Amino acid sequence: MDLDLAQQTAKMAEELQRAKAKRAGNRAVITKLTKEADNIIKEGQEHGLPFSLSKTNRLHTINAMLEEKISIVKDLDEQVLSRCDVGEIEKEIEDSDEILSCVLDIQRCIAQQLSATPVPSAPQNTSSTVVE
Repeated sequence: MDLDLAQQTAKMAEELQRAKAKRAGNRAVITKLTKEADNIIKEGQEHGLPFSLSKTNRLHTINAMLEEKISIVKDLDEQVLSRCDVGEIEKEIEDSDEILSCVLDIQRCIAQQLSATPVPSAPQNTSSTVVE
């Protein structure tokens, strides 16, 4: 009986560590993406020019990736909260809210920049060549 309890405790500890490691990896990606978006936005503001199509597309991609990553991190946060020591819950919640706040801030900045950027049109074929 004690062996089963010890095995269960060890398994729960391993699951907690695994969830924390996954969350840390996803948080690292979030940090990288927010820094990249911030750099693109600052660069555009410094030069006062509209974003190129590639920069606009990249901001759209970053925004979508942030949505996906924050969803994953929220799920992992719940797993950690359900397995961590009661004394760690407050810090876990504060850390989670800080990450979410940063993501929401950069998503707001991305949305503002994208709404202020004219959408470049695709080149039109103005050739009058007729194919028969």
